[in-house]
Amino acid sequence: MKNPHTIHSNVCTISKKFRFLLLALIGLSFFNYGIAQELRIGVILDYEYNEVRYANVKDNMSQEVAKTVGGSVKLIIPDSHIIFTDYDSSRIIDAYDQLTKNCDVIVLIGSKSTKTILAKNVIDTPTIALGISTTSVSNIPLTAKGTSGINNFSYILTSRTLEQELEQFYEVNQFKKLSLLFYQKAVDSSSISDLKAQLSALSNRFNCMVYPVPIANEITNSLKNIPKDSDAAFLGITREMSDQGIEKIIAHLKSNNIPSYSPLKKYVEAGILMGVSSDKDATAIYRKLGLMIDDIRNGINAKDLAVAIGQKTQLYFNMETSKAIGFAPGFQTLFTANLINTNEIFKTNTYSLADILQKTINVSLGIQVSYKDIDLTEQEIKEAKSNYLPTLNLGLQASRINEEATNEFVGQSERSLNQTATVSQLIFSEPVLANIKIQKLLNEAQKYATKQEINNAIFQTFQLYLNILFAKSNVNIQQENLDVLKKNLELAELQSEIGSKNNSDVYRWKSEVANATQNLIEAKTALIISKASLNTFLNNTLEDEFDIEDVTLETDLFNYYEIYPLLGEAQNLKDIRKITQYLYQYAIENFPSAQQLEYSIKALERQKKSNNRAFYLPDITMGLSQSEVLQRGGVASEPTSELSNFIDSFWSVGVSVSYPLFEGNRKNIRRQQTTIQTEQLSLQKDELLNNLQLNIQNSVANLITGQTNILLSEESSENAQKNFEIARELYFESTISLIQFLDAQNASLSAKLSYINSIYNFVLAFAELENSIGFFSALATLEEKEKFEKSINQFSNN
Repeated sequence: MKNPHTIHSNVCTISKKFRFLLLALIGLSFFNYGIAQELRIGVILDYEYNEVRYANVKDNMSQEVAKTVGGSVKLIIPDSHIIFTDYDSSRIIDAYDQLTKNCDVIVLIGSKSTKTILAKNVIDTPTIALGISTTSVSNIPLTAKGTSGINNFSYILTSRTLEQELEQFYEVNQFKKLSLLFYQKAVDSSSISDLKAQLSALSNRFNCMVYPVPIANEITNSLKNIPKDSDAAFLGITREMSDQGIEKIIAHLKSNNIPSYSPLKKYVEAGILMGVSSDKDATAIYRKLGLMIDDIRNGINAKDLAVAIGQKTQLYFNMETSKAIGFAPGFQTLFTANLINTNEIFKTNTYSLADILQKTINVSLGIQVSYKDIDLTEQEIKEAKSNYLPTLNLGLQASRINEEATNEFVGQSERSLNQTATVSQLIFSEPVLANIKIQKLLNEAQKYATKQEINNAIFQTFQLYLNILFAKSNVNIQQENLDVLKKNLELAELQSEIGSKNNSDVYRWKSEVANATQNLIEAKTALIISKASLNTFLNNTLEDEFDIEDVTLETDLFNYYEIYPLLGEAQNLKDIRKITQYLYQYAIENFPSAQQLEYSIKALERQKKSNNRAFYLPDITMGLSQSEVLQRGGVASEPTSELSNFIDSFWSVGVSVSYPLFEGNRKNIRRQQTTIQTEQLSLQKDELLNNLQLNIQNSVANLITGQTNILLSEESSENAQKNFEIARELYFESTISLIQFLDAQNASLSAKLSYINSIYNFVLAFAELENSIGFFSALATLEEKEKFEKSINQFSNN
C-alpha cells in the first residue's frame, strides 16, 4: 500500500502540470487571437497596363474587401500580384500559375482571362471573375440555380443573359437585322463556333438575322463590317475598350441611324440609344466580391456562390440619340424608362408667366372675337350717323306706249327716254338722334365687355399655367417617391438574402413600386394634358415641346402682394369685412362687367327717353327733285301745232313734317318694354355686385389663410421628411413594422404635395382677387400701378 503522503504529492504534481498546460493553451489562444489571419489576393486583368486602372483596382478592392471580411483578416494585395496580360493567353496562364503558388484567392477581371482559366478544366485555387456582363457572348457557364457549377470557380454577373437583354431591346425596337458587336480580343477562335451557334438560336428566337461583328483595334475598318441594311446594333463590349473607342462606335451608329443597345448605363449616357442597367458602380461589385471571399473562407465552395449581384435593373433611354437617328419611342418607354439627355432634345423656348400672359392677349381667339365685336359696334355708330347724310337718287327710264295714248299737246310721245334726280336730307328725327347716342353707349359697353374678356382670359391663363407647374412638381415628387421605393425594395431584397427580412416585405415593396410607377405614369399624362390645354387656349402658337418657368412669391410679378399691407394687418373677420368693403368700392368703379352693365343701362334709358319723345316730336325732312325728257320718238314725238306744249324738264323743292298720330299702341308698348329691360339690367347689376363682393371677400380670406397654409405646410413637409428618414432607419433595423414605415413615407409624399399645392393656391387666389377688382398688376401701366398704390396707401393710413 502506497504512502498517503506520496499519493497526495503525486496528485499535487499532476494538478500543477495541468494548470500550467491550461494556462499555456489559454495564452497561446490569446496570442493567436491577437494575430490577424492573412488573406493573400492575386489579380489578373485582360487589359494593357494603365496607371489609373491599376490604382482603381487596387484601392477599391483593398478598401471594400477589407470592410467585408472584417478586422480579423489582414488583406494582402502586393503590386506583384496585380498582373496585366493584354489579352495574351500564355501570359494569363503564366500569371495564374504564379499566383496559385502564393495566393488564397485569385480574381480575374475580363472575359478573356476567365475563359482561358476555365479551359484549364481543373482549378485548384478559389477563383472569382469580374467584368462579366453577358454570359452568352463570353460563353461563361451559368446554372439554373444562378451559380457557376465549376469547382473553386465563381464570378459576378453585372448584367443579364444575352437573350434577356435582346428581349428588352426587341420590346422597344422590333428589329429584323441585328448586328452584334463584340471585342475581338475578348473572344478567341475556339469560342467563335459556340458563339455562332448561340446567335443562330437567337435568330430563330426573334425571327431575325443576327450578324456577329468583331471590333478590332482598327475600329473604323471593323465598323465597315456592319451590314448597311442593319436596323439594330447590340454593343456586347463592356470595359475592354477605351472611352475614345466607344465614342467612335457610337458616332458611327448614330450617323447611320441605327438604333443601339448596351447593358451599361455609361454607354447609354455616351450616346447608345437604350439599355437595361443596374446603375451599380465598382464599389458595389467589390463589396459583392468581399462577401464571396468571406463565404469561401467560411468553407463554401465557390461553385455554389450566387453570381448575381442582387441589384435592381432599370431601363435607360437616350432622348438625344432618339432625336438624332429619328427613332420615336412608344408611350410605354417614355413613361417607364429613365430618360437621359431630355434637355438636349427638348431645347425649346422656356416661357415666363409674363410671356404667356402677353401671348394670351395677342392670340386668344376669345379676345380676338371680342375685339371684332368692338369693330361691329363702331360700324353701328357710323350707320346710325349716316341717317343725317343726304340721300341722292338718279334714275333713267325708257318707255313706250300705245299710239292711242299719245298726246302731242303735252309732249306724251309713243317712245321716250327720261332722267330723274332726287335729293333728300333729314333735318330732325328723335329716333335717329337717340340711335346715335345709344350706339355710342353700346360701343362703350362692348369695350368693357372686351376688357372683361381679357381679364377672364388672363385669369384662365393663370389657372392653366399653374396647372402645368403643379403637374411638373407632381411628376418630380412621384419620381422621387418611386426612386425611394426602388431603393427600399433593393435593400429589402438584400436583407432577405441574408435572412434579416422575410419575402413578404419584398413582395409588399414590389407592390408599392408598381403602384408608384402607375402614379408616375398618371402624373406624366396629367402634365402632357395640362400643356396641351394651355397650347390650345393660346391657339396652338407654342411649340409641340415647351417649358415654363416656375412662379414664386419672390418674382417681380407678385411683388404687388407687398403693397397690400392691409391684408397683412387683418386679424379677424371684422378686418376682412373692412378690407373687402374698400376693395369692393374700388371694384365698382373698375370691374369691367359692372361698367358694361352701367353703359347698357344708360343705353336703355336713352331709348326710353326716345320712346317718350315719340309722342310729341315729329320727323322733319327736306327734299329736292328734278326730271328731264332726254329723247322722244314715234307718234307725238314732234309738236304739230302752236297748241302743243312740250315741257322737257321740271324741278321741285320741299320740306316735309311727319307726325305719326297712332301706331296701334306700339309706342306705348315699346316704352313699357324699355322700362322692363332697364329694370332687368339693374337687377342683373345688383346681382353681379353682390357676387363680386362675395368673390372679393373669399379671395381676401384665401390670401390671408393661404399665407399661413404655406408656412404650416412647409413645416409639415420638412417634419414629415425627417420622420420618414428616421422611420426608414428604424425599419431596416427591424425596430418598426413595414406598415409603420409605409405610413411615414406616404405622409411625407402627401405633405410635399400639400406644400406645393398651397403655394400655387396662394398664387391663384392672388390672381382671382385682382380679377375680381378689375386690376391685373401684370398688365397695368406704370401710371395705373402708381394710382393703385396711392389708393391703397390712403386707405391704409385712414
